[in-house]
Amino acid sequence: MADEQVREQGNRAQMEARLKTEGVSYDWADETGFLSPTVCDSVGLADVIVLNRELDTIAYPDMRDLVGDAVLRTGKPIVAVPEAGRGFDVFGPALIAWDGSPEAVAALQAATPLLAKARSVAILEVDDGSIRLPAEHAAGYLSRHDIKPMIRRENSLIDLPSTVILDTIGATGATWLVMGGFGHSRFVEACFGGVSRRVLKECPVPLFLAH
Repeated sequence: MADEQVREQGNRAQMEARLKTEGVSYDWADETGFLSPTVCDSVGLADVIVLNRELDTIAYPDMRDLVGDAVLRTGKPIVAVPEAGRGFDVFGPALIAWDGSPEAVAALQAATPLLAKARSVAILEVDDGSIRLPAEHAAGYLSRHDIKPMIRRENSLIDLPSTVILDTIGATGATWLVMGGFGHSRFVEACFGGVSRRVLKECPVPLFLAH
């Protein structure tokens, strides 16, 4: 514990030096406990939670599990940052992965203030036969917030929905992705895979999640 406290003091010094150059106010809170419940119990009035998806090469804690827990337990949107990420270019092209689910609706609505800042917005609908609300509904919602998105449609028969999403990020040059998190139970996602779990692992850009 003493070694960890020394390491955290060094981490704090490094982080505060960076924070002071950002021009925003901040508070620093030290907590001791198991990571997931400690984070979920500490978010208070935060509008959004920013989490790493990996911590260097450390196997524990599993940050992707923490992201999943935070999405489900806090009711707040999460920005999950890839290990190589050094920023969040909210002004770049944004991509929305859309399946019309309640999770997708929650993510779209939570992300709308940030989507208004994006240079362009594309809605990707991967039709696997389970679309609840077509992408036009999402486009109509955004248009009422003065956002004019483009709709892209792909058939899931071409490839896995997760593959289509990841390929489209590269094709559109998207700098961030909006997606509903964990439409199935975490047990099903863990045992049989799933779009959320794979994209969380492989997405090369910051991932905006909500549930």
